[in-house]
Amino acid sequence: MKWNEYGGIARAAGSLRQYYGLKAYHDTDSAVDEWLNGHHFRCVAAILIDALGSSIIKKNCPSDGFFTERKAEDITTVFPPTTTAATTAFRTGHTPVETGWLGWNQYFREKDDNIILFQNISMYGDSTYDESFSWKTLPVMPLEDELTENGICADSVWPGWAPHMPSENLDAFCDNIYRTVTKPEMRFVYGYWDALDTCMHLNGTHAEVSANMAQEIEKKMAALAKRLPADTGLLIVADHSQIDVHPIFLEEDKEICACFRREPALEARSMAFYIEADKHEVFEELFHKKYGEHWRLYSHEEVMNSTMYGEGMQHPRFSEFIGDYIAVSDDGSFFCYKSDEVLKGHHAGGTREEAEIPVILFP
Repeated sequence: MKWNEYGGIARAAGSLRQYYGLKAYHDTDSAVDEWLNGHHFRCVAAILIDALGSSIIKKNCPSDGFFTERKAEDITTVFPPTTTAATTAFRTGHTPVETGWLGWNQYFREKDDNIILFQNISMYGDSTYDESFSWKTLPVMPLEDELTENGICADSVWPGWAPHMPSENLDAFCDNIYRTVTKPEMRFVYGYWDALDTCMHLNGTHAEVSANMAQEIEKKMAALAKRLPADTGLLIVADHSQIDVHPIFLEEDKEICACFRREPALEARSMAFYIEADKHEVFEELFHKKYGEHWRLYSHEEVMNSTMYGEGMQHPRFSEFIGDYIAVSDDGSFFCYKSDEVLKGHHAGGTREEAEIPVILFP
């Protein structure tokens, strides 16, 4: 895919922002605009189902089901197609290059460590950081918080691990959404559900258990839609899709690893490499020779001068987060590095399949 093909999820977010009288930082989504302005909803529930990409619906859900019948369009997520970057884009209307939220783990010089942003723990070590480290270091303003600051009642609903309005299962999640939107003053609700992504990581996108879960989610969303008040709109999106993958055990490649000045960062399918100053030429030659058929390698300068991570003003720390090189997988391979978790499904690479997501609208 070309870099200018990414970013539809930020445009959909811009439509929501514009509907509530806030600034849209980029172009908006015309289909979402038409839906919002045509219905004049009192309240909108925007639910993001992790990894429910267009291809997942097509392969695992019935062709006459709720998701397909109510799908208004297919759009693209941001690059990389991964939760850290995409959910932040959807909740803020900003692209990854603007927020600095680029991938699962990022290197922070002040800690001299690769930190998993959503968990505030070390990627390769045992260190644990303040639970708000990522939010304080890379501050963003989610839509529900910005609306609240502007006197518009908004809230959010989460899986069971979250401190705010946790839901122990999908039924509880739907009940929490319903109870929240039916409050007379409520204008906007954001909901996030992650179980499908975890399931497909472990089992693959074609597994029966993955198909069963996707179908269960579809049934629950259809039932929720029927319960909603007439003045409430339901918008369902995904942050990315998934594809079936196979590992490359990178730490076994002693020649490549000998070039590292610190551990790789970001994602297993769009990895940032930090290379010793005198080994750039060697690293490039080795990488192209070993992986060039299926991976694209971009230098720091090429990434800085591109729109790979979206349009907009570069975050002050963007340059350090992308390392010396970004490698992007164009097939089903991913770099498994210092991990014994060999996944069967994954995302964050450069294929169209993992980037296309649905926009499902009800009514």
